[in-house]
Amino acid sequence: MRRRAIAVLAAGFALIVAAVVLVMSGSGYRTLDSNRVGFDYFVTEVAPGLTACQQGESVPAGAGRVRLTIADRGKRPTPPVELVFSAENRIVARATLRSGWTEGRISVPLEHAVRRAVGGTQWCVTNKGRVPVLVAGQPGDAATFNAAIDGELTSGRMRVDYLTRERRSWWSQVGVIVDRFGLGKAQHFSGAWPLWAALVALIAAWVVGVRLLLRMAREEEAT
Repeated sequence: MRRRAIAVLAAGFALIVAAVVLVMSGSGYRTLDSNRVGFDYFVTEVAPGLTACQQGESVPAGAGRVRLTIADRGKRPTPPVELVFSAENRIVARATLRSGWTEGRISVPLEHAVRRAVGGTQWCVTNKGRVPVLVAGQPGDAATFNAAIDGELTSGRMRVDYLTRERRSWWSQVGVIVDRFGLGKAQHFSGAWPLWAALVALIAAWVVGVRLLLRMAREEEAT
C-alpha cells in the first residue's frame, strides 16, 4: 500500500511539473500595457476619409504591435486603416491595417518597435476605405477622454493594447510576472512578497498532504 501511495504521489507530481512546463513554454505576443479603458462598446465610428484622434496616450518602451477591436458593419472587403501615434509634432509609431482584415480583436505590427516610452501621445485612426469603420472602447463625455473627429467628440475613448513585436514564452516573462503580481491589490499587499508567500503556502500544503497520505498508508499496513 505504501509503495502504491508513493507511486501515485510521484505520478501526480510529474504530471503537475509537465503541465507547468507545457504552459510556461507556450508563446504569444505579450501585453506590455494598454490605455486601460474597456472595449465592450463600439464608441467611435470613422467615416470614409476621416480621422479619429484622442489625446493622452502613453506608448511603452518595446512596443512592437498594437491591438484594438474593430469592425466595419459587415462589409467586404474590410477597408484599409492607418494608425498613427505622435507626440510633439513627430511620429512615435505607425501601423497599417491592410484591406481584408477580419472583424474583432486584431493585433497590428508597428513599422518600427518603440525604443523608449513616450507619454502625452496622440493616437489617430484614419479610415482609407469606402465604408465606415467602428472602433471599440469605453463610453465617456469629456474632451480630455473621448476621441474626436474634426473637433466633434465621439461617444467614448478607443481601447488600445501595446504588445511585444515578437512572440515570447512565459519563461521569459517570469520577472515581469513577479513584479506585477502586487499591482491592483491593497497597499499592504503590494510588491512581490504575496506571490512568494502564496508559493510557500502551496508547497507547505503539498508537504502536509503527502505526509498525511504516507502515514495513512503505514497505518493501513500495520493493521
